[in-house]
Amino acid sequence: MRRRRFLIPILSITLFIVSGLVGCRDNIHKQETDLLTDLAGTLSLGGSDWDYYYNASLSAIYENVQGCIDGGIGGTVQGSVNGYDTDFKIKVKPGAYSGSKTLTIMVPLGGEPVYQLLPHGIDFDLSVTVTLDYSHWLDTGRILEDESYRLLYMNEADGTFEVLTPPVSFIADPDEPTITFGTSHFSRWVIEDEGS
Repeated sequence: MRRRRFLIPILSITLFIVSGLVGCRDNIHKQETDLLTDLAGTLSLGGSDWDYYYNASLSAIYENVQGCIDGGIGGTVQGSVNGYDTDFKIKVKPGAYSGSKTLTIMVPLGGEPVYQLLPHGIDFDLSVTVTLDYSHWLDTGRILEDESYRLLYMNEADGTFEVLTPPVSFIADPDEPTITFGTSHFSRWVIEDEGS
């Protein structure tokens, strides 16, 4: 009897949470389908400088930080990943898009610092703010303390990695190993040595 008294509220809360996510359930499936379509369509491009990072993104192992946000209301997707020091975030302003969407940061666990923001190709009416942690890359020596780096995004229309406008550059700092930027679309993002 005592267990039932605790079990019923827990089940009620679980059902409430699940029912709130149902609006995103179709969106999650569509996101996976869009990613597969994106990969199949982009594989035909080749011979350009982006091949290295693009191929690194295909072979990487990722851990996801994701959540469902109603674009009319706004909100934050936030979470941590093993091997990284701080949380990853996507902050959505009210009115950034219509409806509910599952937004995802795919965090690489090895290889190259190629992060993916999903769903690829989404365009926002208002800029969203993204925070990426690069502490893992400091630990592995891929990013060096006090060196200059820049953030590039993949322009999937022409198959190139491009610098944001205005450019996002930073000096690698182990005490504050994050980079925060605004974007109006999602794609692949890479941290590259500014001298490259």
